[in-house]
Parts: sequence; structure tokens; C-alpha cells
Amino acid sequence: MGEIRDAETAKTAVDAALTGHLVLASIHSNDASSSFVRLLDMGIEPYMAATAVAGTLAQRLVRKVCGYCKEPAAVTEAEAFAYEAEMQEPATQLVAGKGCNFCGYPGFSGRTGVFEVLAVSQTTRRLVAAGSSGQAIREQALRDGMVPLRRAGMLKCKDGVTAASEVLRRVYFVD
Repeated sequence: MGEIRDAETAKTAVDAALTGHLVLASIHSNDASSSFVRLLDMGIEPYMAATAVAGTLAQRLVRKVCGYCKEPAAVTEAEAFAYEAEMQEPATQLVAGKGCNFCGYPGFSGRTGVFEVLAVSQTTRRLVAAGSSGQAIREQALRDGMVPLRRAGMLKCKDGVTAASEVLRRVYFVD
């Protein structure tokens, strides 16, 4: 299925999922837990959303640091603060691309995804069925082991895949 934008499409998707079909669809929300809130806003009964949804995924695309001109980077105060707040460690080994012929001088080549995957647990299912807030669902998902977008982005920084500036630009929004 394509995008769930309205009540009719949401009902069709939920009905198909409840009859045993694997339904993959997109829905606009800020994070994985907000997908439930969007479904409820579209008129889906909480118990139906709780039963029909097995998991949700939020994603952002970030540019990858060019492998040919990657080098250790000096990070800005904001980048260091964001990294250290999320990772609970100093931002000491982050990288950036200096620019080269291969990447055309922006220091980036290609893109990669940053993902937040919410696997629906029984506790999360109960919260959704009770019509709980997106924040309550998110807090439970975090207790269940979900890696939030911010952390997933900063893990890609730590691994040298992308730059902290790119994570701040594409992933790091205020809760």
C-alpha cells in the first residue's frame, strides 16, 4: 500500500492487517510512536490499531561522508553538545569530508538511512488500546529497547558514516 493519508485508506490498511495480510505503508509522523496517534486521529479505534500494527519505523536520510576525503573533524559546540547528550561520551573521534574530486567538493558522497524501529510489545499494545499519548507509547518503546532517531544518527557519526552536522540538520529536532 502507498501512503496512509485519510480515514478511508487507514481503515482499509487496518482491515487488511486484521485479516492476516502483511501491510506495508507510509504515514507522516515525526517518530515511530506518533504513527499510532496519526491512526487514531484518522478515526481508527484504539483497540484496532493495537491489534493490527506489529511495528512502525521512522526514517531520515543523511549524507554519507566521502570515503576518499574523510578525516577527523573539529566539531562545533552545538554538535559536541548534541553528541555528548545523546551518547554520554565526549565527541572525540568524529569525521567529516574535506572535499575532493571524487565527491565534487562537498565532502559527502551518497546517502544512508537513520532508523527508529518500534516493535510492538504486549505492553505497548495495551497502551495503544487504552488510547495513550504518543509520549507514553514512546517511553514504553524506549524501555523495550527501541533506539531513537537521534541516537541512531549519532551512532552513524561514531562509526564514521556521517557527520554530526548532517545528523543535526536532518535528524535532530526538538521533542
